[in-house]
Amino acid sequence: MPKRSGKTDFSQNALRTAEATSGKPLSLSSKAQRRRIMAKMGSLGGKIGGKRRAEGMTPEARRNSASMAARARWKRGPSEPSQEEKRQIAAGKIAAILEQAMDDMGLTDEEKDAKVAEMAAIAMEAVKAKTSRLATRP
Repeated sequence: MPKRSGKTDFSQNALRTAEATSGKPLSLSSKAQRRRIMAKMGSLGGKIGGKRRAEGMTPEARRNSASMAARARWKRGPSEPSQEEKRQIAAGKIAAILEQAMDDMGLTDEEKDAKVAEMAAIAMEAVKAKTSRLATRP
């Protein structure tokens, strides 16, 4: 017979007792169902809390709180950077990696400039080839 764990929680004991007296399992059937119930409970508590907080405020304090909330909502920018911003970030990272690699190789500034020009020419050829392939698609 397996040993019982001595680390039982008060709420677990209460659940076991309620199940034993009712004769039915009372646990929730799925995580999704538990999440829905907990979300409703949290939402309800938040609505009540906001109303109670507003009851204790002066009209001027309510107005200030509402205007601060509105400013915070409008201040938020797009949640994700635009495609152009992503390209700029990626280009900066690539430039930093290349700079470090050229420093590690011990290149002079003139040699670095020549390498950068060479890589830029290769990149431009690749872009032209891709755009020409895209243009010829039906």
